[in-house]
Amino acid sequence: MSPALSAMLADLLLALHAALALFITALPPAVWLSTWRHWRWTRSRGLRLAHLAALGFVALEGWLGMICPLTEWEYRLRLAAGLVGRYAERSFMDQWVGQWLYHDLPDWVFAATYTAWLAVTLLTWRLFPPRPRGT
Repeated sequence: MSPALSAMLADLLLALHAALALFITALPPAVWLSTWRHWRWTRSRGLRLAHLAALGFVALEGWLGMICPLTEWEYRLRLAAGLVGRYAERSFMDQWVGQWLYHDLPDWVFAATYTAWLAVTLLTWRLFPPRPRGT
């Protein structure tokens, strides 16, 4: 694979990773807002189950000290493109979206944050349950 293609795929993967993080972060507040805005899509059982599964996976990998597979894959693509190192040229996506997504904090901070957000998500599920199947 060419370095240019590797760099482009790394940026695309970073965008996907950021979209997943936004989905995990934004769905509970969207569910709360739906009580005033009457957004029916926030009560979708499939959407809510996908959210719970994604967040559960993220919390589990946080407690196990795992590196996110998307982060690892992106790193390998950037390495293949020659974009890893102190003086490596960074794309707009890598610089700005990566700055928003990646933080240099201890692993326990991430695990605790993911677990707290999982608790908020479960409370949201209890207070604003998804529609039963077939409705």
